[in-house]
Amino acid sequence: MKNEDPRRWQDQRIVVQEDLMEIKAETHDPELVDSPEHFRRRLWHGIVLTFIFLLVVAVGITAYLVLARKVELPFLPMGPEETVAAQDDNDCPAGEFEYLSHGDVTIDVYNGSLQAGLAGDVRDRLVKRGFVSGRVGNQQLSNRGAVSAIVVSGADGRDEALTVQRHLPGSTYAFDGRLGDGHVVVLVGEGYDGVTKAADLDREPGPLACE
Repeated sequence: MKNEDPRRWQDQRIVVQEDLMEIKAETHDPELVDSPEHFRRRLWHGIVLTFIFLLVVAVGITAYLVLARKVELPFLPMGPEETVAAQDDNDCPAGEFEYLSHGDVTIDVYNGSLQAGLAGDVRDRLVKRGFVSGRVGNQQLSNRGAVSAIVVSGADGRDEALTVQRHLPGSTYAFDGRLGDGHVVVLVGEGYDGVTKAADLDREPGPLACE
């Protein structure tokens, strides 16, 4: 007798494309929901997404704390721990000091403000004027809001300090006996408002500004 159902053959049902589509529509996946492999895949996918989310949150919080100077990272270059006048040299150095060739002065610049990248910006501006680039990093300043810039040198680097001061309006001088000849440290605060215009530079000998 002739088979009346074209989807059956020898009492066995033939699975066609429509049947497969119905299974996919019910499970929303080519595999069955109760498949162990499918379950493991979904579980691993959830774990990875959770890890990525937590990592992004952690990086964001850490970045905020570093920029706000609330934490110090051991691999983040920090400035000198002490950049204050020595006890035997608290007074502002007397006399006049020479304005030197920029190429004779090496500068380290440290950012004491909350403005990210400020130390690098100041360093780049001074290097374009011929100063020798040193280290760049961050340094906490207790009175950063009132500070434009602090220029620090040793006893043999006061000519170099005067030279750098002339490029930083409103900067003050501080002494640090650990620094050698030709080396100056610049600490930049919130009061920084740019470098002196090249046309306005005073290249004559003069005293250091300490207040």
